[in-house]
Amino acid sequence: MPLAELLARRPGWGGGKPNALTLSLAPLSDADTARLVESLLGPSALQPGQEAALLAHAGGNPLYAEQYAQMLTEHRASRQLPVPESVQGIISARLDALPPAEKRLLQDAAVIGKLFWPGAAAALGATPRPGLEESPHGLERKQFIRRERHSSLAGETQYAFLHVLLRDAAYGQIPRATRAGKHLKAAGWIESLGRPDDHAEMLAHHYLAALELARAAHQDTTGLAARARPALQRAGDHALALNAYPSAARLYRAALALWPQDAREQRAGLLRLLGTVLYETGDLEQAEAVLLEGSHVAAAAGMLAVQARIRVLLAEIHAEQDGRYAEALEECEAAAALLQSEGDSEGLAEAWLLVGKLRFWRAGDPLGAEEALERAGTYARLSANHRAELESRSWLVANLQDLPIPVDVAVGRAERLLEAAPGDPWAGAGILPPLSRPSGYARRFPHPRGCFGAGTPEQPGFLGQGKREHPRRKYPPPRRWQASDLRRQPQQRADHGRHLQYHAGLELPVCRFARRRRRAGDVPLG
Repeated sequence: MPLAELLARRPGWGGGKPNALTLSLAPLSDADTARLVESLLGPSALQPGQEAALLAHAGGNPLYAEQYAQMLTEHRASRQLPVPESVQGIISARLDALPPAEKRLLQDAAVIGKLFWPGAAAALGATPRPGLEESPHGLERKQFIRRERHSSLAGETQYAFLHVLLRDAAYGQIPRATRAGKHLKAAGWIESLGRPDDHAEMLAHHYLAALELARAAHQDTTGLAARARPALQRAGDHALALNAYPSAARLYRAALALWPQDAREQRAGLLRLLGTVLYETGDLEQAEAVLLEGSHVAAAAGMLAVQARIRVLLAEIHAEQDGRYAEALEECEAAAALLQSEGDSEGLAEAWLLVGKLRFWRAGDPLGAEEALERAGTYARLSANHRAELESRSWLVANLQDLPIPVDVAVGRAERLLEAAPGDPWAGAGILPPLSRPSGYARRFPHPRGCFGAGTPEQPGFLGQGKREHPRRKYPPPRRWQASDLRRQPQQRADHGRHLQYHAGLELPVCRFARRRRRAGDVPLG
């Protein structure tokens, strides 16, 4: 794709990436294009006048020359072929020249995506599975597809289109009226695999495509919407678990749009999830609006537990926006009492987690914060809320520095929390940075460096990614704009800010220890 077209479609491409390099490649000269064609076809392969027409249409695009050479190879009996105007024209001409069985297979494969499997193609088309064994080999020889060395599906051979333009051209030749049905069959095949969590995004893609195409064709989507709703919400939950907040918001909005206004229970739950995701992305105003709507819908449906969970999140937003910490603490404690009466362990984990954070931030009550965070962890484990459990552990470690206990005891507690989640990088990234301070006081060197380095934001799975606070912030931001504006900055600036904050938190105990070592005569260590 030309750079100008790429930047027109994706203006932010490559921006802010430290390891990205943009190279502007000039078009091939006519001589270089002729040498490329000669290397592919051999000398004297083109008829007089054909080479000039090819060079004029290629415009220095090597992909055009490559595809044209492949088209000539597939039509050895006749070298007098027209020169299409574009790469897409060449690919379409190649597709039209395929045997019907191979063309149908390629079109069905294009519905599946860049990667496909013969079982999926058989589910979409009329060709039985045994009849599909030879067609992929023929398409592979003609350089439309390639066989992958490893397959993501057990018992299925995985193939991939050699170029995305090949897939797009094959998909474009399918009549629009039949695309919706093929996407629906693809969704049915994915559901038949019995692994909804592993294929949640792929399943949501096919349902969304089927819905869009069916609406464009003015077809009835009532039955399709009923099947798509749970798939879209499941994909949103999966994206949320991976901290893919923009994708989660898009999927939750799509699921919400499929529910009628009188489906209050379903809409209330989705509005809570959508508000949570918007909060995580930093869009506090939109998150507040969505959560307020969700609170009204939950109240109308008599869903007290959902309404209480929304109140907890709204309390955190108000505390962050306006500094209403005492009011937020009262709201959370009241919500926790209601959630206790409703038996909602997952909601209790969220409520007590915020109570612990508020006591740590504002009240200067480390013992009360520890009690609340312990309760949050207990409820998180009961409800299998992995996110709340990891966050409660991180805040427990941050709270240790304010407890009236020996530093060795504090380090021991933190290390036991870390050992409780062996091999979990999220747990390590959440616990190790706040562990650096008590390790420094305990003179466990180079342990503090190891703590800090192992949990920096550059590590994959960093727990603080997309979050508002870091585990050692003892006081609220002195000015409201500092908190809200930081959330609206690019992720790189947020990560950089946390990086500096961790350095600042580690600097004090390290410097004190260095001064003591130097005074004691241990200059190299100091």
